[in-house]
Amino acid sequence: MPTFAWLLSRAQKLTIHSEFPPITPTCWTSILTGVNPGKHGIFSFERVDVRKLRVKLYNAKDLMHPRIHEMLAMAGKKSVIINPIPEHPIVPAKGANIISHLFFSPRLQFYPERLRKYAKMLPDTSKLNEKGLKAVKNYYDIIKNYVDVVDEMINELEWDVFWININFPDFALHRVPQMFFKTLSIERRILSELDKIIKIIIKHSDVVFIISDHGFEEYGYIISLADFLIKNNFAKLGHDGFRIKEVREFLMEQYGNGSNGKVNTLKRYFCRFFIRHKKEKLSIDISTSDAFTGSKRSFGIYVKQASIVQKIITAITQLEGIAWAKMNKDVYWGPYVSRAPNILVCPDYNRGYTLHANSIYNKVIIRRKTIDHHPHGVFIMYDKSKSFVLDTLPKIIPQRIITPLIMHFLGLPISKATDDLHILRAITGDSLKLTKEYILRWFSRRILFDVL
Repeated sequence: MPTFAWLLSRAQKLTIHSEFPPITPTCWTSILTGVNPGKHGIFSFERVDVRKLRVKLYNAKDLMHPRIHEMLAMAGKKSVIINPIPEHPIVPAKGANIISHLFFSPRLQFYPERLRKYAKMLPDTSKLNEKGLKAVKNYYDIIKNYVDVVDEMINELEWDVFWININFPDFALHRVPQMFFKTLSIERRILSELDKIIKIIIKHSDVVFIISDHGFEEYGYIISLADFLIKNNFAKLGHDGFRIKEVREFLMEQYGNGSNGKVNTLKRYFCRFFIRHKKEKLSIDISTSDAFTGSKRSFGIYVKQASIVQKIITAITQLEGIAWAKMNKDVYWGPYVSRAPNILVCPDYNRGYTLHANSIYNKVIIRRKTIDHHPHGVFIMYDKSKSFVLDTLPKIIPQRIITPLIMHFLGLPISKATDDLHILRAITGDSLKLTKEYILRWFSRRILFDVL
């Protein structure tokens, strides 16, 4: 990656501290909005109704705060955003050019219609659901197409902000963990294509950000929240997890009867994601348990009776490998905290522990080497004019400041709901402008949007 190496030698670099939990939906939504999940409303992959014992996937309809391209549209600025999070459905916004293709978009989507010619250049992503190295090789073919798409869009469209989300190396590391330890030839080829994208972006931009939503690390131990709840009599073992019929009904409602390979693959994937119904794969019986976990990466515990919340927290904080366990209101702040799991649990990453919420191992702590997410990510800023100096910032910054930082660089007011204002003021001083307009217009207009 010679272009990236050149940029890195001239860029300002900091470490990002990820939102909790350090997973795609929560982190990227915080990056794109500038607020914590208690204000934007996205806490994991799935939203659980404890009272009705039902589950649904979070999507853009659940967003309670506009993202950067939507705020730019309200401010009269133009943008290009490829793969926004949440990725489905697209919410049209005047001046925003949107393509949703990677991650969990059920199909290729775009807005407005003039983007059809660019969307046609993107290949079908259903082959990414193959296993291991084969999926990574298919990923290379897709990224090659992205080079041409970015080149044409960046040259032919009007924009003030050009934003692209690409799920590499996350995608590859989950499928081929050995890539964490050594560089494979296919990885070199993918990185070479990504370097071409960076070169195109540098050529046409005044300021370039390269950021990640989280990092990766090798761990020696896995903590099973499900086994902890069962061992301590907060949950019962059974086959009655989130009922497969309910999940299938939801998937049909959300994705329809699509016949293309990606839609059908997504249906199968999310059924596996939430359900453990084979006899050899037991789960928590949510109908008879006092507490239960969400999906593998929810990092949370749902509790039916508030009276036992503190009891669970006290028990789990005594467990080896736990950094902390807290009530949701002690982790997030804002009007939508109640959507989160009642209890959030953070493993002690720095001592080699990671966490799986719903897998049953018949042991609470499993000694096993694994590659998984880490809450420290990448922040790189290359400013051609050298007008913006980040020396006053701490070495580790919350990822929520990216969007308000960009808005400020464009001379625009930032959302009054923005978190971490003290850090932003360390850069901007008294020139920081706040407005309620983005949120007010978001709620007044979103019901009028034609959801694609």
